[in-house]
Amino acid sequence: MQQSTARGAPRRGRVLRSWAVVLGLVVGASPVLPPTPAGAAPTIGAVYRGVTPTRLADTRLGLGTTPTGRPAAGEVRRVRITGRSEVTVPGDATAVVLNVTAVGAAGAGYVSVYPGDSAPPNASNLNLAGIGYTGANLVTVRLGAGGTVDLFTSVATDLLVDIAGYYAPATGAVTAGRTVPAGPTRLHDTRTTGTPLGAGELRTIGLPGVPAGARAVVLNATVTDAAGPGFWSIVPPDARLDPTGAPTTSSLNVAAAGATVAGQVIVPIGDDRRIAAFSSAGGHLILDLSGYVTGPTGAATTDGLFVALDGPLRMLDTRTGNSALGAGHRMWPGWVTEVPIGGRGGVPGSGVSAIVGNLTSVDPHGWGWAATYAAGTPFPGTSSVNTDTEGAIVPNHVLSPVSARGVAVLASAGGHVLLDVAGYLTGTPAPAREPVPVNAVPLPAYPLRMEIPAIGVDAALQGDSQEADLVHGPGWWPGTAYLGVDGNMAVFGHRTDHGGIFRGVNRLRAGDRITISGDRRTAVYEVKEWVVVPADRAEDYIGPSGGPMLTIIACSRPDGSASSLAHRIIVTATRVSYTDA
Repeated sequence: MQQSTARGAPRRGRVLRSWAVVLGLVVGASPVLPPTPAGAAPTIGAVYRGVTPTRLADTRLGLGTTPTGRPAAGEVRRVRITGRSEVTVPGDATAVVLNVTAVGAAGAGYVSVYPGDSAPPNASNLNLAGIGYTGANLVTVRLGAGGTVDLFTSVATDLLVDIAGYYAPATGAVTAGRTVPAGPTRLHDTRTTGTPLGAGELRTIGLPGVPAGARAVVLNATVTDAAGPGFWSIVPPDARLDPTGAPTTSSLNVAAAGATVAGQVIVPIGDDRRIAAFSSAGGHLILDLSGYVTGPTGAATTDGLFVALDGPLRMLDTRTGNSALGAGHRMWPGWVTEVPIGGRGGVPGSGVSAIVGNLTSVDPHGWGWAATYAAGTPFPGTSSVNTDTEGAIVPNHVLSPVSARGVAVLASAGGHVLLDVAGYLTGTPAPAREPVPVNAVPLPAYPLRMEIPAIGVDAALQGDSQEADLVHGPGWWPGTAYLGVDGNMAVFGHRTDHGGIFRGVNRLRAGDRITISGDRRTAVYEVKEWVVVPADRAEDYIGPSGGPMLTIIACSRPDGSASSLAHRIIVTATRVSYTDA
């Protein structure tokens, strides 16, 4: 039976790459708790209460939004959360957890979810990859005036809103409803059992790794080797089903066969610690535990209470040069960046165990993933966001432990990363015992391109200076600096053999430009001078120190003309610009 990419929505169009993600920084956000009645104890946070997954809004059907109907580009749809007949959310609830799905987007863009009484923030929850795009993401958001949330979309798209739970105020130590960060720890992987879900299958899955007494689990669900486009639902075993036997709400959407898609879910569980998974098209499923919600048998404490920020706060954006948002430098594969959390945007400097927010991977170098974990602790070995292709834009809801140094973000495929924080959990931060990571720029993938317009050079720069390499063009001298790092980058080439690529270097003059580019990086150098030295002195000019600069070395006659093995011409140039895109 052919299934759709969103619950009840036909898939159409193709997914296009897009850089349509929101820019900027939300400033001045502060923690928000409900007003305290006169004479009542003050609220210090909120407990989580899961509900039966329920659809609250579907613009395709005119359900649950004001105004109704498919929103056009730049429009807002308001969804009332409290006072509904479908599900009971009390009027004093502070925040809500929703699964929001965009269906059939008119183009590349984004969707932001925020409190109903505020302006659209400079933060996003869903990124729409192009025409026909359908995708979902979990959202934690403070409730605005009248118990509402707003959804802004930058392009026309239908929107679905499913509720997973809400946060209710607490005035002191509690047993049930506290959120405890855990792991991440892998609980289930159908690849190791060899039994992927089939098309239309609803499977009950036991999670014995979850502590006894837990009443909900926070899972990162990853679909991989998908059998085809379709939707996935991660729900309680007793979830509502439609006449076809499928759950009435969805959690993840897969655009194509073979895709890998991750999404966080919060699912109520009972004493048997089971959940149910449904796949419309089939594929493998991986479940990683990010945390759990305590039940009435838990310890009475104030740890694990949730405090919502006034609105989502952007704490990391590697695309910008704003020092408050990171170094403003694209991450290379395997890099780790640390994000300070305490003391920013209303988050206190102590007493914070985790953050709740949204991690977005932007334009990775290729297939890979990104992960968040407490800064100064070992990488736990599980991912938060998965990307299938170079240039993708993929968000995912995260519950991440923090340390006194904040949160670490690892990008296996490099690219840019954004972190938006919706709130935090009270408690003791993780101890930061690991050193601050040192990110080394990797060697480029050769050949690169070397251009010297003044003498007509446009050549392939090889990754070594052995004779076998120089047949194909000039070569980088191993052990010297390389493109992307400071220091002296040395390049050797012939003046008569193999096309004599450097025959005319003696015609270079101060100020002439040399450009070396490739593997997402470009450096421009300005010639300073050239000198001729005896061959046995050439190595005095070779080495990684100095710079950032470029040194060209070739055989020469004493007057600088080509060519004699007894002398070397040394051209030095200073780097005037460098970018990696």
